[in-house]
Amino acid sequence: MASLCNGTPVWDTNLTWYNTWPQFTDCFQSTVLVWVPCGWLWLTSPFYLYYLLIVTPTSLSSRHKYVAKMIICSCLVILSVVQLIDAADSYNTTNFSAFFIAPAVQAVTFLCAMLLLLLERKKGLITSGVMFTFWLLLTVAGIVPFYSIIFKKQFEQNILKVVTFYIYCWLVLLELILSCCAETSSEGTIQDKV
Repeated sequence: MASLCNGTPVWDTNLTWYNTWPQFTDCFQSTVLVWVPCGWLWLTSPFYLYYLLIVTPTSLSSRHKYVAKMIICSCLVILSVVQLIDAADSYNTTNFSAFFIAPAVQAVTFLCAMLLLLLERKKGLITSGVMFTFWLLLTVAGIVPFYSIIFKKQFEQNILKVVTFYIYCWLVLLELILSCCAETSSEGTIQDKV
């Protein structure tokens, strides 16, 4: 795994436990904190796609949340591509390191999320536990890099990386908030029918 990170270790106990603040290696932030949420979506997608294909379609009355989710997810794809281009420019691209692979994995995963959002809308799903868990994992995994950038003062070194990461954090948080709110069904509630 260290060879994937250009020789840097994935885990360093001295940085994490015997430091003034819990610091994680860049390799850990580019592998575990990216691959776990993305892996969750990729592992659950086949089962969720199967469910989406067999569920009986219903109609949803509002499309504002869906449009907002798709716009935010599209922005996340664009940000991941920008981070990929920055990583290709900043790092040695002769060997594929974790710093180069992480934005590519995120971009493909966000495209998968967009596909799932589209299928959810077509089938009229009110809410999705799979997507909520995915956005929650991304939000929690983003906490470590969020404070690491501040403590390491990376804004003085690579402003593009910092700006794209903080925009990414806010967009993921918005997706999490939107996934907490259920869509409204056009079939109405029981009280409306009585």
